[in-house]
Amino acid sequence: MPTRTETPSRSQSQSLPRRLARAAGALRRILSTPEATENALELLHSLEPDRGKRALARLSRTKEGRALVREKPSLLDALTDRDALARLPEGSFGRAYLAHMDRYGLDALALVKLQREVDRDWSSRCEEERWWRDRSALMHDLFHVLTGLGSDRLGEARLLPFSFAQIGGLGNLTFAFAVTLRGARIAGMPWIREQWKSFQRGRRIAWLGTLHYESLLAESLETVRERIGLSTPPAAVESVAMRIAPGAVVSAPL
Repeated sequence: MPTRTETPSRSQSQSLPRRLARAAGALRRILSTPEATENALELLHSLEPDRGKRALARLSRTKEGRALVREKPSLLDALTDRDALARLPEGSFGRAYLAHMDRYGLDALALVKLQREVDRDWSSRCEEERWWRDRSALMHDLFHVLTGLGSDRLGEARLLPFSFAQIGGLGNLTFAFAVTLRGARIAGMPWIREQWKSFQRGRRIAWLGTLHYESLLAESLETVRERIGLSTPPAAVESVAMRIAPGAVVSAPL
């Protein structure tokens, strides 16, 4: 049986200096106009064009992950069915997600479409990688709900260290470090302590990428939090909440 020879994607074949230049440009745009989600997507794609493959390899190392890849459930379908989410019990994970998206004016379908547009290699990716990249983008707002962090500027900034602890990767590290550094210049050590707490919360629990979110939406949000060992977050210290403005409403994929 002939072996398949993979052709490097455009991002894979680009030189490292070129990818770093694109990432630096995206980071500058994030800090000047953080509302533009495409800049966060560009940063991650430039620094980690193969993050989907690495995530799939990670999934393959666990029983839950392998089952998830075999099934390939559509998280997009589950999260865009507003009628089904609205029928879920009060206090459920799904209802909390719906309330979160409505409160901050977020759109799951629009996010998925945007990440596909920014990904220059979308057409050349395999089915599994496309499935995972859609899923990981949608997991961002589910992380917000699970952690209790809003999608306002403060909440987005505080989620970055948590996401880096969960996902890793140069893109997430760069994003989290830049926002933390910018915030420290404004609020000092209290802000750094808040970010460290967020990082520790992400490190203490198992990887959330293996969760079958579709089957968890009907469960109580508190039950889901207890199952994964994630407590609700303490409120940010008032001095930080009043002074910090390092992030924005940016749905950066994981």
